[in-house]
Amino acid sequence: MERTCKKCGETKPIEEFRISRIYKDKVYYMHICRKCYNINHKFWRKLNSEILKSEYERNRDKMLIRMNEYAKKRTDNLHDSYVAYIIKNSINLSIKIIRQHPGLIENWRQQIRIKRLLKQKKNDIKTS
Repeated sequence: MERTCKKCGETKPIEEFRISRIYKDKVYYMHICRKCYNINHKFWRKLNSEILKSEYERNRDKMLIRMNEYAKKRTDNLHDSYVAYIIKNSINLSIKIIRQHPGLIENWRQQIRIKRLLKQKKNDIKTS
């Protein structure tokens, strides 16, 4: 499936467009390709850098707490997306291929749990 970028006018595969919304049974893609989106986003961040810095400073503590809670929840539960990310970075497979093989994700999930248990046991032995 292909789509035409409204910014650059090129026709590209649908994979080169960011997902804007996911509903129960439908996925909606953005109207501009990833490359154009990244260029626009970098430009926007340059224009609004002072506002972003002041917002960050004002809400720094809240943001750090929220980010830490999210990261902990995501890594503790070992969601499919987190495990797929680990697989992608470990063996350089694309996310699309990884998601086509749920058994692969489940095997890696079990391996990660075992490694975490072993690490926890080692730490328990060191502290006692």
